[in-house]
Amino acid sequence: MSARLADLFPEATGPAADLTVSDLTADSRQVATGTVFVAVPGTKSGSGAPRAMRRDEPRSPCRGQ
Repeated sequence: MSARLADLFPEATGPAADLTVSDLTADSRQVATGTVFVAVPGTKSGSGAPRAMRRDEPRSPCRGQ
């Protein structure tokens, strides 16, 4: 199953909003094309967020309320 990023996260804007998402993970080692990486605050020091963001993948950071 897949969906547009904007359908899953309405706050996503710009070109990233039309990206097709096929997976969701909080483990940066699992990021691949079509995967949304969710960094969960306070779960681990030295999180994998910087590693995931260095990859050559489009990204649209969003912060939940």
